[in-house]
Amino acid sequence: KQMRRRQAILRAVATVYILGVALAGCSGPGPYSPSPKPPAAHPVLTFGLSAIDIVDETAGATTDPGLIGSFSVPPQQAIRRWAAERLQVTGGEPGILRFRITAAGAVRTPLEKTPGVSGWFTRDQEELVTVVFAAHLEARRNDGGLIAAATSRAEASRSFVEKIKPPDRRAGLDALIATALASFDRELEARVRAEMPDLL
Repeated sequence: KQMRRRQAILRAVATVYILGVALAGCSGPGPYSPSPKPPAAHPVLTFGLSAIDIVDETAGATTDPGLIGSFSVPPQQAIRRWAAERLQVTGGEPGILRFRITAAGAVRTPLEKTPGVSGWFTRDQEELVTVVFAAHLEARRNDGGLIAAATSRAEASRSFVEKIKPPDRRAGLDALIATALASFDRELEARVRAEMPDLL
């Protein structure tokens, strides 16, 4: 009798557990709590002019053919996006703020591999990628006369190991873009505050 009673108790416990799991699986998720949006990486630079113009003067493709399609956001698109988000005008004084992109691209340099039998057992750095950004920012009156100007140029390089997984290579290239763009940003802001303070 004790054995039958024990088996009955075990069956009851198992039944309660299974029902609890089923009910938990059927219950909906908890209340939604949206994550706060991260703050903007840089404050907007606002100029007291009436219009803004972004001009690409790179004269076509400036990225190595071996890198085309490798970035989540290509260099030329990245710097145009940066300019659109970072530079603003108040619509006040007559004049135009012109951002002229003079360089925005990436260069790939193959690296030498370990020769001979040793190369079979060595995982070498296969390529060196360099991202370059350069631009000229100028404020002009409506008649074309120059009011003030500032120039910035920055580059960043990174080597990549051979047989790297495509997602890891893309992540590394995107980080390289971010590094070069951050350096460009710091340089341009310093030049703007030194050469164009009256327009801010």
